[in-house]
Order: sequence, then C-alpha cells, then structure tokens
Amino acid sequence: MSNLYKRGSKYWINITSKSGERIRESTGTSIKKRAQEYLAVRLEEVWRQCKLNDEPRHTWPEAVVSYMDEKGDSLKSDLIFLDEYLREKYLDEIDDKLIQEIIAIRKNSTFQRKPDGQHYKITHETLKKTMAALRAVLRFARDNNKWIKDFPSWILTQPKKEKGKHNSWLDKKSAKRLLNELPPHTESMCRFALATGLRHSNVTTLQWDEIDLKTRRCTIPAHKMKNDEDHSISLNQDAINVLTKELGKHPTSVFTYTGNPIASANTKAWKKALDRAGIVPYFPEKHGETKAACLRYPTMKLNQYKFKAFRWHDLRHTWASWHVQSGTPLAVLQKLGAWKSHSMVLRYAHLSDNYIDPFASNISIEDEEEDEE
Repeated sequence: MSNLYKRGSKYWINITSKSGERIRESTGTSIKKRAQEYLAVRLEEVWRQCKLNDEPRHTWPEAVVSYMDEKGDSLKSDLIFLDEYLREKYLDEIDDKLIQEIIAIRKNSTFQRKPDGQHYKITHETLKKTMAALRAVLRFARDNNKWIKDFPSWILTQPKKEKGKHNSWLDKKSAKRLLNELPPHTESMCRFALATGLRHSNVTTLQWDEIDLKTRRCTIPAHKMKNDEDHSISLNQDAINVLTKELGKHPTSVFTYTGNPIASANTKAWKKALDRAGIVPYFPEKHGETKAACLRYPTMKLNQYKFKAFRWHDLRHTWASWHVQSGTPLAVLQKLGAWKSHSMVLRYAHLSDNYIDPFASNISIEDEEEDEE
C-alpha cells in the first residue's frame, strides 16, 4: 500500500510493505511529478527487498521522523538546518567527508536576530549543538532501528583562544561601580552572589526555607545543585545584610520584583548597568531596542571597557578570586564553592602563590647532617 500526500509545502510518501514495515518520509519537493518519480523509486526498492532479499536502505528523513516520534522535537531547529544538506541522502551515504563539509558550512554561516538586523556568526557552542543533533539521530538509527551498522565519528576542534584575553572577574572598585548602577532588586541578588559564590539559578530561586538566619547558614537542596549534592554554606555579614533587607517581601521566595519571584537576573537592566559601569559594552540593536537607546549606548568608546564579555556567572569567578587573594586555601575554596574536583579551583591558584613561599626555606645544602651511629 502506498500514497502520496502534501505536508506543508512538500510532498511526502507513505508506504507499507507486505511485511508490515512502514516508510514515511519527505520527497524533498513541492512538484507533484517529481514526487511521483521519487515514490516510484522507493516502491522499486521495497519490491527488491521483499522479492530479492536486498538489504533495505533508509533515508535521513526517515531517520529524523523515527527519532522525533520517539524522542520529541527538542532538536528541531538543528535538524531543520541539517535537512537542507541531508534530505536526499541515504543513511549509508552520510560519511566523514560529507560531515566535514557540513561542519565547514555551519562554521561560516550567519544568522539575523531580525529580518533587517545585523548578521552574527555561528558560535562554536551552536556548532557543537548541531553536530550533537546529527549524532543523536544516527545513533538512534543504529541502536534502536538497526538501520545502519555504524556511523562516522568526528571531532570538533576548539577555536583558538585569544592571546592576552582578560580573566573575567571584577576588582572591588569595578564591583562597587556596578552595584551603584543596578536597580535595587538586581543589586540585592548581585551582592548576594558576590558574598556566597552561588550560581545564577541558586540565587534567583532561593527560598526562605533554605535560609537559617539564627545559625547564619544557607542550605541548597541537591536537586538544585549542579553536582546533585546538598550544599550548605556559612553566610558572611554581606549576605546577612542582603537577606535582612529582603525579609517580609514574599512568603517563600527571597528575591522578588513587584511582589513576584524573579525568573532571571540576566536582563536588559543588568546588561545596561554593565555598560554604564564600564565593564562591557551594550549594543541595543541586538535586542531590538528603540532609537533612543541606540543613541545612548554604548556609553563609551569600545576600547575603554574593562572586558569584551562578562556574564552573571562571572560573579562566581569574582567571588572565588577575592577568596584566593585574601588567603583562603584552595581546598577550603573547593568546599565553599561545591566543586567536585580540585582541578576546578586550580584556575584561581595563580592569584595568590604567597602561601608556598615559607616552604621554600625548608631545605638547604648547608643543613648539618646527623652523625651516623
């Protein structure tokens, strides 16, 4: 049984063989005559499989439909990009050469935030996401459907890091300047992040039942932590001052705005404050801002800003850097920041090597040896 039908602007085919196997895929064309030719070719393949025991060949669209039927459409945007290059390919035609061609195209592609907006290059993270979608569909075709025996493996090379790139952490003068530019509700969250080193989600979703003001402790449950373990920290006076200011504003959530819990601190107000504080420039056109905003920002010449990029997460790096500079041992910092491995805190070791200086004098060639008995 077979039929041809339209789905959106393209024709699709639906074939059911005598063995009960169903083939449902796009023809890749909106021209009916070409779609009929495609259907005829696929019917010939199905006949050969049934009568001559030919190994069935499956197409990329088949694999995508099968994957999405089972896993959902979470990879939809990346699969739409891949469909442009793979829609007419059989799975056994997707080799290393073809994948490398797709990687090269994706690396050099751009996108617009608005039809009349500026073009932006695809980041390495976006490229990784696209290739992960390709790998997920091929793996599903191999492991679940048994349509292919294997698929090519490939490695994405990391882009070279800029030489002389700044470490994204603030000195205390810059941090105070930023706090003065923030609206009150964001300032409170920023102060708390700088006092505790908690991640963005841990700050924005902080609940009063996670706070004990008497013992001056905050305990974040495991399901909220990146390492899936409960995290209990001692609150310093800066953190206590912030919490005292927020008391009584909401029955459950610590940080609120106009009486409602805050979903995100990474807002336009945050980005504009970073600009006014001279930390990173703000480009209004990227966010569809008004002409007035475009005239106001950036507020300085680009070479006058402290960094090229600064994220909310860099407040955590700032907190850790301040600790190390103040003499906090790396082992203690690891506990305070709930890092699982010691290697995660070694990035801050260069900020204070003074603690090793006294040990340099532990040995000397002039030390007298004990007399042998």
